[in-house]
Amino acid sequence: MRNLMNRVFNLLSVLVLALAFASNANASSLRLLNTPGDPIPLGLITGQEVELFFDGTGLEEVGVPLSLKDKIHTQSIDSRLWITAKVPFDPTRVLVKDSLGNINILLLSAKIKITNNTSNLPVKYQVVTKKITPQKQKHQAEQSNWKQPTIVDLTRFAAQTFYAPERLVKPIGAIRVPIDTTPVGLFVCSENMACNGNVEAMPMAAWRSQNHYVSAVMLKNQTKSQIMLDPRDLQGRWKAATFQFNRLGSAGLPTDISVVYLISVSPFGQSLN
Repeated sequence: MRNLMNRVFNLLSVLVLALAFASNANASSLRLLNTPGDPIPLGLITGQEVELFFDGTGLEEVGVPLSLKDKIHTQSIDSRLWITAKVPFDPTRVLVKDSLGNINILLLSAKIKITNNTSNLPVKYQVVTKKITPQKQKHQAEQSNWKQPTIVDLTRFAAQTFYAPERLVKPIGAIRVPIDTTPVGLFVCSENMACNGNVEAMPMAAWRSQNHYVSAVMLKNQTKSQIMLDPRDLQGRWKAATFQFNRLGSAGLPTDISVVYLISVSPFGQSLN
């Protein structure tokens, strides 16, 4: 298992590095795909500010329900929305209306912070609305029937979705599947300090092909020390694991965030336990 993970990790290191240089986006900015009408799940950590940039449109109104009025703080300017959770709360819908009249649905939840090393910098997301035409759906189905994506294909697709310009993201026949965005324990303790509590792991998105699942998990350093990431420190049953960046800067720096792409034969929650 470790030998296979190491071989795939080495193979994909060049790929992921190339994507990082090719991207026009800020290295600390992640992308959230918005399918009109579907809620966008987003897990918050109390005290940690989140910045959402709504691509290509301004914001007109943020509809915070009464149940969250005293639990979160929001501020919006032009195309950006800042959200900070004050206390933990269960998944709740927040409606965001843009200047074109479209309604974006945020499914927000919040957990208490694990340590006192909450970053002063916001976690940044770019919200991209992706509309799929019937012709594109047909093309994706034809691709899926013709050739099933490999482990490398799935990892490349997930990495491009989060970091690369949208023009580089090519459909591969994988479909988006639900994933619980509650932070999880993903690491065993190692000499690299990649222990649960030192590194926060928050599932972000998952896709399924005929044979495999790929799950994207955001990793955030909770300490003031640099942490090296090693796939051998991961808990769970994974066919492959690839880090977008295999080094986390100290908490509070723009480099304190990375993403790991995990390949499994079963859904994320089942593979982790």
